[in-house]
Amino acid sequence: MSKSIIFFATILLSITCCAQINQVLYDFDEIPQTLFLNPGSNYSHDYYIGVPLLSGLSFNGGMTNLTAYDIFSDDGRNINDKIRDVIYNLENEDSFILNERMEVLSAGLRLKNDDFLSFGFYQEFDFTFYYPSEAVQFFYEGSTILDKEYSIDGLNFKTELIGVLHAGISRKINEEFTFGGRLKLYSSVFNAQSRNNKGTFYTTEGTDNFYRHHILNADALVQTTGIIYDDYDDLDRKFFTKKFTSFENAGIGLDLGFTYQPNEQLKITGSALDIGYIKNSKDVFTYYARGNYETEGIEIEFDEENPQDYWQDLGDDFENKLPVDTLYTKYFSYRPIKLNASVKYSFGKPYYEDCYTSNADDPYRNAMGIQLFSIKRPIEAHYAATLFYERRFGDFLRTKVTYTLDTYSSKNIGFGLSSKIGKFNLYLAADNLLNFQNLAKANSTSFQLGMNFIIDKKFP
Repeated sequence: MSKSIIFFATILLSITCCAQINQVLYDFDEIPQTLFLNPGSNYSHDYYIGVPLLSGLSFNGGMTNLTAYDIFSDDGRNINDKIRDVIYNLENEDSFILNERMEVLSAGLRLKNDDFLSFGFYQEFDFTFYYPSEAVQFFYEGSTILDKEYSIDGLNFKTELIGVLHAGISRKINEEFTFGGRLKLYSSVFNAQSRNNKGTFYTTEGTDNFYRHHILNADALVQTTGIIYDDYDDLDRKFFTKKFTSFENAGIGLDLGFTYQPNEQLKITGSALDIGYIKNSKDVFTYYARGNYETEGIEIEFDEENPQDYWQDLGDDFENKLPVDTLYTKYFSYRPIKLNASVKYSFGKPYYEDCYTSNADDPYRNAMGIQLFSIKRPIEAHYAATLFYERRFGDFLRTKVTYTLDTYSSKNIGFGLSSKIGKFNLYLAADNLLNFQNLAKANSTSFQLGMNFIIDKKFP
């Protein structure tokens, strides 16, 4: 029981710390950060400067077919029974996702040819863990069920912390079509990943001991870079700053996007983000195990004059029969590619008719539409579809309400707002508002916050 609680506490704590959709911010043209979701957006202002460390903060977390409420609800049921139900109900396809991102520096300006250039540096942490159902069942049951085989095939995960230096440009080709791209240089602080593992383990009656444990046809690989350090006392702010900016484990990526606006009221957009990879070449440790192993445990014989290190003996026996090779070869890790597409129709009385002034390409008070999203995860892609409604209140306030159907929930309501008072812009966005009073019932949660200074001053 205690082992199960430790396992699930780790998972649930990771979720409460925060699906990487950002559906509320997508195509929110007044917000500069919409250029990060579609570099081909029709951004209408001339300059922006993000408040350092506060221009773009986002936290996204989700888990399929499980909430904290399933374990810790006060419903009169024994917690052991609830943990057991969760252990046997989850499958290998169920996943746990956590993503965090912070813009360190961000700025943009309109060039003399009317192109818009944006650039900056941000930090991102991403974690994906697929639930290894049979491995967890073995962890829960221990050696209580003889001759039952447990597979490790479901053990798949990926986590990484990176810094990203980027520059993008958006160009209006003609009155209808805008195209943009963003070049990214990745600097990996650490990475760990494992997938396509194979093997089974089971327990039988022993000859010289109660049980005999078997590992059969093991073929497992775990790749890491930047995880193991000689001196953990050196892991201070200066160390991480150097890792973010040194590009020792470097990569390259590309974002592409477009906006097609055949008339003032209809807009079609699309983007492909993070088409890229990182070459991990420094502080690389890859662990590879392949083969079979059997043991009946340790036969303890106490000799005061010749003490033995039984754990060392067991470890040596394991390494001799099922060697774990440590490799130092370079390897590639690929970024999770994200795809967006949307159709929006604007309607209602244009708000500038009430004496407001605006240079926005979409001046109508109301808009509604649909957005589609997908992200490539280590095992399979995750999808989402969003219906949205937007409402403008002059030049100073714009709101957006969303309903999203995704991998995690069929009742995800989101809300976002962007305000511009003078040159100062503040935006907020969140989803799963129906569970806001009790996040323990939510399969996913997302929150974005940012502050910018936006200036409309044309070049002479």
